Amino acid sequence: MKKLSSNTGLIHTKCANDRTAKWQKDNAGKTIKVGDNCKMEFKDDYGNSEHMWVEVTKITSHSFQGKLNNDPIRITDIKYGGAVVFPFTSIEQHIPKE
Repeated sequence: MKKLSSNTGLIHTKCANDRTAKWQKDNAGKTIKVGDNCKMEFKDDYGNSEHMWVEVTKITSHSFQGKLNNDPIRITDIKYGGAVVFPFTSIEQHIPKE
């Protein structure tokens, strides 16, 4: 897994929600493939959030599975390479596999 450079923006929640909604609208028919990287927001129980990349490793009928491709700064319950399951609706940015 190629580790992406740090792109862990700690940004305002409204901005993140607006960006995610725009991405969802503009990419409704987009095909995500194994090996692609998807960016999404991670939250913890204390209200902290980070926007990090996940490399897709498996696609099911209801979700994607992948490995975290960033080193978290504020979120402590997941580490680089940790398993992540997420729906299409959580994706806020996408980088196809090279």
